[in-house]
Order: sequence, then structure tokens, then C-alpha cells
Amino acid sequence: MTDSKKILLIHAPHKPVKAGESIDLSRLADALRARGAEVESLAFGERVDYLLDQFEAGALPVVFRGEQGA
Repeated sequence: MTDSKKILLIHAPHKPVKAGESIDLSRLADALRARGAEVESLAFGERVDYLLDQFEAGALPVVFRGEQGA
């Protein structure tokens, strides 16, 4: 892991339109946590002030183009 142990997994805020376009971040989050990271998943546009505060504090943003699955 790098110096930053806080990772923000950022995804689209709505359900996928087409079948097969959803992503499952739970296994990635579990693997990162197993390596000692603090992981949080947020929808893009959700809690914007909090998100900006986390960026300023050094959290690593990881943005996914696909939508979060149900």
C-alpha cells in the first residue's frame, strides 16, 4: 500500500440501463481492506462537501465508469 490508506471508490449514482453494465465493488473493497486500507464507496455527486474534504485529506479516489450493481 502507499502512504495513503484511505481509498474512495466512486461510481455512478444510478442503476445500469443495459444488462451486464453493472460493477460489483465489494470484492475489490474486501481485498483492499485485507491489505490495510480504509475503503469507502460513494456515488458520484453524493455528499460532495465530504468528498472534497477527503480529497484534501489525501484520500485516493478511484472512479468507475460503470454503475454500482443492486
